[in-house]
Amino acid sequence: MRKSWKKLIESGQEAFDNGQYDLARSDFEQALAIAEKSGKNDSRLGTSLDHMGRLEEKLGRYQEAEELFKKALAILQANLGDEHLDVAQTLNNLGALYHSMGQFRQAEELYERSIAICKKELGEDDPLVAVGYNNLANTLVRQGNFERAEELLDQALSIREQSFGPLHSHVAQSLIDLAGLYEEQGSFERSESLYLNALSIRESLLGPDHPDVAEILNNLAGLYYTQGRYNKVEPLLKRSLSIWERAFGSEHPLLATNLNNLSILYLTLGKFDKAEKYCMRALEIREKVLDPMHPELAISLNNLASLRREQGQLDGTEPLIRRALAIEEESLGADHPEVATTLNNLALLYIEQDKYADAEGLYQRSLAILEGSFGENHPHVAAVLDNQAELYEHLRQYQKAEELHRRALTIRERVFGDDHPDVGESLNNLAAFHFKHGHDEEADGLYRRSLSIWEAAFGEEHPKVADACSNLALLLEMNEEYEESEKFYRRAITILETCFGSEDPQVATCLENYVQLLRKTERHEEADELCQRVERINECNGNS
Repeated sequence: MRKSWKKLIESGQEAFDNGQYDLARSDFEQALAIAEKSGKNDSRLGTSLDHMGRLEEKLGRYQEAEELFKKALAILQANLGDEHLDVAQTLNNLGALYHSMGQFRQAEELYERSIAICKKELGEDDPLVAVGYNNLANTLVRQGNFERAEELLDQALSIREQSFGPLHSHVAQSLIDLAGLYEEQGSFERSESLYLNALSIRESLLGPDHPDVAEILNNLAGLYYTQGRYNKVEPLLKRSLSIWERAFGSEHPLLATNLNNLSILYLTLGKFDKAEKYCMRALEIREKVLDPMHPELAISLNNLASLRREQGQLDGTEPLIRRALAIEEESLGADHPEVATTLNNLALLYIEQDKYADAEGLYQRSLAILEGSFGENHPHVAAVLDNQAELYEHLRQYQKAEELHRRALTIRERVFGDDHPDVGESLNNLAAFHFKHGHDEEADGLYRRSLSIWEAAFGEEHPKVADACSNLALLLEMNEEYEESEKFYRRAITILETCFGSEDPQVATCLENYVQLLRKTERHEEADELCQRVERINECNGNS
């Protein structure tokens, strides 16, 4: 017995939600064929095209998705009018597509239109309005408009709590989105509290092994990674991976996201074999399940390139980045922010290879894309400016380098305030510049301010805190302030051992610097012992 149009849409949606995209396509195409028999005067045709558009978007075929959404919108408007809820839904879906394509202003406009329809038809306190607020807020976050985004997310949370009560899955989603905003702003304690609250709600409603629980575990792991609480990251990622495998099988795209996150963790911890294992598995899933030009495939390629770079395999890195770039330019367009990120990665590689002219061109193109997408005062622009400043230091264009470091700092302070971790990053970069050029007093003040920010943001045992301590120790050593220098060296070594283990190469590097201080203070026996320890660490890591 043939399924009805409605049953095909429902079964196709179920297959879509479970990552069974071939089955979803079959059902949606059959539904579309039924609707087409009635012609353009049947609104079911618009709904069928809308579902096909969502499928194509999921598979990374953005141009095809855009065409389908636009056709769906035209049919729905012609048959139902401009202010029907089905029209609002397709406007929302087209907005989500433009968000994925990096066309944030177009996405913002469509979300606003969708919200206006929902308000008019349903009232300002309807849960569908809250959905629109959440989507619009996420687009505003990408544009750096944190204040308005927070207002919208607070409104969405209030609507959902009034509509459903405090213990509802939709309330949990609002808490997740707010947590993501606070994480972006560096308010890590507030972010953690909201994630844990959302996790508690979903576990109580859905049980501990539901896929929606795994989503929060993955987000919480990302927060802990940012905070340097690496011992908490792996268990959460492993648990979410296990949940998704049981729910969706071993080849769902969500697994690839989780595997990529595990790979990044192991790369940070210097566990290259594990990092490669998980990175390659993520890449294999994406190559098998997704379109060959899907942007998520580019993410895996960029991560593999980072791994190769860390291993010193520079010749094998460039082809991976260039393939990722080709995918992003084809699927997202040449002016998408993700293209800018990949151009930035390629420029960093070229600096390591002393290809400074090539790197400069890539940075200029990356900046042009980001400034065109976000404006000149966005945090993503600041990140590239800091990297570009490093290039100009290599080229001995020191005035230009300092100007770029200071511009990056100004942007981050304006967007985030004075105490955000990214402000600490710019201060640290500017301090390093002054240290290299003998401006020790200014460098000292900048390093100390950076250290204070990172301690407040991350706690006292984060790798960034270790970096700041190590940098201060070296500066103080050069100024023969040996007692204070030693305190910072010892603290940096302790933090690195806590975060990465006593045999990590970063520990060896810090120990080598500390040995120089011991030699200067005539403590040769201690220095010799540490030299032997450095040799053992290097042997363990294959660097002998």
